[in-house]
Amino acid sequence: MQATAEAQEVVIARAIEMKHDPGLISSLAAHTASLFAKAGDQLTSFKEEVFGRWKRYLQLKQHFYLAYGYAFLGEALLKDDKCGEAVRACKEGISEFEIARDFASKYASAPGPGTRIKPEDHTCFKRIKPLLLRHLEKAERENGFIYHQKVPEECPKLESDPGYGVAKPDPFQYPAPAEIWTPAVYSSFNLSKISMPDFSKIFKSKKELQLVNEEKIYQSEKDPNNSSGCVIS
Repeated sequence: MQATAEAQEVVIARAIEMKHDPGLISSLAAHTASLFAKAGDQLTSFKEEVFGRWKRYLQLKQHFYLAYGYAFLGEALLKDDKCGEAVRACKEGISEFEIARDFASKYASAPGPGTRIKPEDHTCFKRIKPLLLRHLEKAERENGFIYHQKVPEECPKLESDPGYGVAKPDPFQYPAPAEIWTPAVYSSFNLSKISMPDFSKIFKSKKELQLVNEEKIYQSEKDPNNSSGCVIS
């Protein structure tokens, strides 16, 4: 689930770079947020001291893409002259961004293995709130001067079924067995001559597993020269 969500992040970044319809980008972001939420649900029963950082990461990404979804939903509503709904969507996006920022700070200090980074310093993260504020200011300005629409209390719903452009995992298929492995070959094995290792010694081992040495990824203060703020390395 997480791998599919992360593959779809590339789809969203490409859609932003290609300046696709904001309604489509909003739908892709909402769908991606739901994938990260489902991935997070799969870790609820695991120990916090081991999986805490992983959980915060998934929660961060869930609200990160909800904020993105509302940002582009606000833009789509503005194009349709629905300024009242656009104001409400942008305000909801700002709320989701604040939740994402809170999880970003929790992620940096959460227990568990992994490289300690500050997601809130990443360019793609820093670009969300200015985008939301820009759409909000435009919607409020045009609504005040031209449309005079009522801002609804209930937020417009995100469309989480884009219809196309969704990343899908390739189905796994076992390879066909080799022709030489016939029932006669299997029956020819004499298992009574095999000495089995003592697995009880392995299970009783008290040695702690060493953490995998991850290659450090250094953050740059130079922003990438693109619309999404994302870089694939």
